[in-house]
Amino acid sequence: EYTSEDNLIPEYVGIGDTWTEESIIETTYNVKSRVNEDPWEHEDEIIENETITTNWNAEEIANVFVGQRNSESLKIKDMDTGSSDYGYTYVDINGIPTKMETYEDNVLTMIATLYDYKWQNEPSDLEETESFLPGFNFALALTAILSSTIAFSNLTQPKD
Repeated sequence: EYTSEDNLIPEYVGIGDTWTEESIIETTYNVKSRVNEDPWEHEDEIIENETITTNWNAEEIANVFVGQRNSESLKIKDMDTGSSDYGYTYVDINGIPTKMETYEDNVLTMIATLYDYKWQNEPSDLEETESFLPGFNFALALTAILSSTIAFSNLTQPKD
């Protein structure tokens, strides 16, 4: 079981783990007025600070369909202290959010489900990204140039 009191989001989460996140939001309101296109007059500045504490709880494993694939996802509930509103985020084994739900006064108000995604290999070192043609390495580029030269020379030769 993981219980955080130091405002850190855990790196790994399992069923039954809980943690707390605290956010401090500062909002500044400036009150200004003017009459008949005169310069703006600064009347008041109000600064409000609000601390929001969100409690997170990893509840269970749920099945979420992403496209045609079933994805086992960890269902995580989040709820702000002092609020009746809450949400669920479903996260797959790779940490990808597959589904999100928002509830206000125990009524489902929003649902979002991941439609599709794909994994793609990316270059692992700098040499692969510095080829002289984007998307081609030297051997592929040379082969393409030779093939087009041969094809062009065959087209320009007189026919017997």
